[in-house]
Amino acid sequence: MDFYIILTISVSIAVVGYSFIKRREIDSQINNNNNSFTYDAVLDLNGRIPNYYRLTQILLQDLDNIKLRQEIINNNDIRTMNNSRKMVEKGFVDEKMFNKIKFLHSMYTGN
Repeated sequence: MDFYIILTISVSIAVVGYSFIKRREIDSQINNNNNSFTYDAVLDLNGRIPNYYRLTQILLQDLDNIKLRQEIINNNDIRTMNNSRKMVEKGFVDEKMFNKIKFLHSMYTGN
């Protein structure tokens, strides 16, 4: 009988310890997400729509600094970069275009 009580107490302590560790891991993931590119978006004038203008501008400048050769860039990627430049000129970049540029940046720069 004492064995079952000790077993129950030890399992309970293990479960509480595991849940505490998992909770800290989840909290650190939330903090990492809050510091990511997505949360750096500046709200538009109406305060509701995130504007990725400055972040997209930085990524495009970084892609331009690499001086990618035309033969390694897919035509679709060039079109995406041109469309994002047009959006930057207009002053508003949506999340969909920002995600495309972020993907191209990571693909071509290795970051």
